[in-house]
Amino acid sequence: MLLSDFLRFVSLTPHQIREESMNLPVGYNERNEFAPSPEQLLQNYLMPKISGDMLPCDVIKEKEIYGLNANPWVVLDDFSTLWTISGEFEKTAYVFARLTKKRTSMRKAGCGTWCGRTSRMNIMDMTGEIIGKKRLMGFEINDVTALGDGNDLRKVGSWKMYEISLCGHDDDYVVCQIIHDTSKKAKVFNVPRTSFNNL
Repeated sequence: MLLSDFLRFVSLTPHQIREESMNLPVGYNERNEFAPSPEQLLQNYLMPKISGDMLPCDVIKEKEIYGLNANPWVVLDDFSTLWTISGEFEKTAYVFARLTKKRTSMRKAGCGTWCGRTSRMNIMDMTGEIIGKKRLMGFEINDVTALGDGNDLRKVGSWKMYEISLCGHDDDYVVCQIIHDTSKKAKVFNVPRTSFNNL
């Protein structure tokens, strides 16, 4: 939240805050922060994205977070990525992405790999129907030399994300909640080059 927005927010009365929160797009909380639930991400953002319908707002951008040139600190380091402070050293962003391979627990990205930390967990709507899946993934650097002289592991930080997908859709779009923690070093896991190239 910008300082000007914060100063305006703290000057509002409780009634004005309630009125403003009612007019916010889906996924925003009473502090004007984008913090959607998995259900909201699926029903209000990913479904319209896949079907070509209008989104509640333009806060989630499409990014190439998988592939040969997809180091997360590079892909998400631009003015179009909206970050929300989610902890003392953490910030969170949401992006749409296309899967390069669907049924795999590892996804190649730049000099590293997004690796599955959990199995896929069900996401249910208010009626209890399963509408999607999510799983936690962590970013591991496989080629430290690719960082260059200007990027050490502390500066890169720790990266994790929730990859969220719809059930019953063949489309390869997913929506991802990406969390960057600057208090931790990036994880390094060296794998054979032949295996690395096939991810």
